[in-house]
Amino acid sequence: MRTTMKFLTMITLSLFIGIATTSCDGEDGAPGPQGVAGVDGQDGADGVDGNANVIASDWFAATYTSPFAARKQYDIPAPEVNQDVRDSSVILVYGKRIANDEIWGIPTSFPFLNQTYNFMCFTTDGIIRIFCDSNDATFTVGAPYIEEYRYVIIPSTTARNSIDYTSMSYQEIVDYFGLDY
Repeated sequence: MRTTMKFLTMITLSLFIGIATTSCDGEDGAPGPQGVAGVDGQDGADGVDGNANVIASDWFAATYTSPFAARKQYDIPAPEVNQDVRDSSVILVYGKRIANDEIWGIPTSFPFLNQTYNFMCFTTDGIIRIFCDSNDATFTVGAPYIEEYRYVIIPSTTARNSIDYTSMSYQEIVDYFGLDY
């Protein structure tokens, strides 16, 4: 039985080696003649830029009003903001401290200055209202730390993916959409 197994193994191995080495033999034939060139196709329509519909405002110098001691507010003119934009787009607002070029996403809070910043969009007025509120029991807000504001509107056609734009920094948003700083 052992002899038979060795014999069958040797024959199988010999056949495999024989087939493998003989199938590689032979020369390649000469290349065929060049075929006739095809007709050029029509150019396709240009695609939409990745940020073609993204709206980024300029920086606005804030002129705050004070409806009461615990609040200062500033209205950014935003004519693009309407009910459709509010319902289907991502609206990001950024605040800037000019002296040291710090840029903060709104909402944000500065506990050491007793200031919390939020925003609200008003569709009837076409504005984005910034609120700087007192965040302690003194109910007073000193000079607002943030001096300029800018908004970025990402329409639903661009925002339909798995990216959470609200968790991205200002620099990441600007770089991602190729916007001017």
